[in-house]
Amino acid sequence: MFLGTAQGKRVLYEIIGWAGVLESAVVPGDPHMTYHREGMREMGVMILAVLRAGPPDKTAATEADSDTYFHQPEPED
Repeated sequence: MFLGTAQGKRVLYEIIGWAGVLESAVVPGDPHMTYHREGMREMGVMILAVLRAGPPDKTAATEADSDTYFHQPEPED
């Protein structure tokens, strides 16, 4: 699985960042942008949910990977 490589993890973290999973979707005064951002955020949440619900023998590793995402240091280029 792509999470087995540093490059795969970096791509996943980038996608989750683009989705704004850890950000508020609310744009005061702009309901259309709020709906758009909430849709993006929901897709990121769904990706994380699919990863967490992976095969039973890999669930612990997937949870550890997602925990690492939320506490990861900035990538070095």
